[in-house]
Amino acid sequence: MIIAGIDIGQTGGLGIIDFISPDNFIPLNHYRLPYNGNQMDTHKLHEIIYFHAPDIELLAIEEQFRQSKTLIPQGECIAIAKILRIPYIIIPTVTKKGINSWYDDIGIKKENAKDKPSLRWCELHDIELPTLRPTGKVLHDGIADSYAIAYSGGKREWEKRLN
Repeated sequence: MIIAGIDIGQTGGLGIIDFISPDNFIPLNHYRLPYNGNQMDTHKLHEIIYFHAPDIELLAIEEQFRQSKTLIPQGECIAIAKILRIPYIIIPTVTKKGINSWYDDIGIKKENAKDKPSLRWCELHDIELPTLRPTGKVLHDGIADSYAIAYSGGKREWEKRLN
């Protein structure tokens, strides 16, 4: 099952994986979210998803908690999914009311406020990220987050199909 995950935000990304099972998935492609100044370039995001649309079976969208000039509205991602007729799922960023966050799904907890569990998860699964300097300093973690969000969407869909 080909799943695209979207990490919403100025350092956001789009990660595409082939999800075979929770223990077996292959990263296929990734993009930094296109920005035009402070605003997300929704048209460009639509073009990127449209290019992959014949293969994408599920679009996993990070839940948005607030509206801001620096955040792409969750509604625009949903609109793109509906226009392209791609099923979508909203993935929570925090656990609430018994619904797990994508952090719970990847099985790596935040150790402190500056910790990036998605980067550790990508390293654990040998996902190469072009967003790290050789010294390991993070330049852009949105791609790692988008891969983790795609995985979370795949895991939830997998569990739904088993039940």
